[in-house]
Amino acid sequence: LFDGLRSSGAAAEFCARNFHKHLLPRLSARHTAWEDFELCDVLKETVEAVDQALLASQCMFEGCSVAVMLQIGKLVAAASVGGTRVVMKRRG
Repeated sequence: LFDGLRSSGAAAEFCARNFHKHLLPRLSARHTAWEDFELCDVLKETVEAVDQALLASQCMFEGCSVAVMLQIGKLVAAASVGGTRVVMKRRG
């Protein structure tokens, strides 16, 4: 989830269109099982890479917050930056 700041959705749209371009190569480079802390590292690296791409784009003076959750098998990793939060509820 990307939520635009400063009454503009340009940065949020930029991030939403580019997030997977940074995430998928990191995920596909791995050929063994993931550990939970490794998924957290991948999300952190991905968010930082998208932030660098945003700063180099025409949307550099815009802003957005992000909340993302990634599930691989039984492992779940979540990350948020800014005012957006992730809430996970277990069944039951």
